[in-house]
Amino acid sequence: MPARILIAGGGIGGLASALALSRRGHRIEVLEQADAFHEIGAGVQLGPNTTRRLQALGLGVPLAAIAARPTALVVRSAASHGTIARLPLGETMQERYGAPYLCVHRSDLHSMLVNAVRTRDASDALNGSARITEIATGDHIVCLATDDARAWEGDALIGADGLWSVVRKQVVRNDVGPRATGHTAWRALIEMSSLPVA
Repeated sequence: MPARILIAGGGIGGLASALALSRRGHRIEVLEQADAFHEIGAGVQLGPNTTRRLQALGLGVPLAAIAARPTALVVRSAASHGTIARLPLGETMQERYGAPYLCVHRSDLHSMLVNAVRTRDASDALNGSARITEIATGDHIVCLATDDARAWEGDALIGADGLWSVVRKQVVRNDVGPRATGHTAWRALIEMSSLPVA
């Protein structure tokens, strides 16, 4: 039976959920606290399990248009530049797992999902400037009120609102939120044309 499902968060997870649920006949409302639906960040590696799911959502062709398909993952020594390990990707992944290993820019992936949801459900399913301030339940209805007095009702709520999730704080008792591990990672993007051919 179709349901009206509210999704807190218009990032990659929220939009993929919206697309999957709408394809099953459910009515969705995506609530994003930012004014516009856009993404920042660097590159994303998509393994075969992920690309298989995106293909199942009907996104195989647009995904192939925005993604790079590396032939191998090579780990090199920072000191000697020698190869430490090499993992074949490309056709090896496709043959072994039935789906490709791809690399894509996060904003391109996000834009692809926004376009897919808009095409399927019309743009009124995407609600910007929708900062959640309250979640109330009763008779299996979830009500979300934003700080500008808008409210939505639904049969279910999906919390895809990130690290500092408002939904998680209201649903999980004694939630401590994310904790720093002391590990730091740095990422950067380089034009493919400037990389040496291995």
